[in-house]
Amino acid sequence: MLLGLGGKIETNEALMNSAVREFYEESGLTILNPQFRGTFQWIDDSPIIGVTHIITATEYKGELQNQNREGVLEWHSVDDLSSLEGLADYQKLFLERIISDPSSFYSGIAFFDKDRLLSYTDNYRQM
Repeated sequence: MLLGLGGKIETNEALMNSAVREFYEESGLTILNPQFRGTFQWIDDSPIIGVTHIITATEYKGELQNQNREGVLEWHSVDDLSSLEGLADYQKLFLERIISDPSSFYSGIAFFDKDRLLSYTDNYRQM
């Protein structure tokens, strides 16, 4: 499965500081001017409600460490993201919007049952 870089916010850590830290820990790159672009929430058959904070950056410094404890990192063209094999299904719900309109703010929620999407809505469309 393909996923973006991410992780958990530490106790008393600001959201953007967490994003910069996690990106550096997983890639060796320091993102510059990160932008908070939205949230994606999901509810499934577990007792947990998940929340993803969507942060983007278009500039960075450092050298990519393409191997980390979670797998191999690779650069991909933005135009190819929606057709990548193994892209997490839930990411397809918001990636196009975030990439196609740099000024947009995304908010969405999905309901799953055993990894099967039951319903979905966001601030642009409803399924």
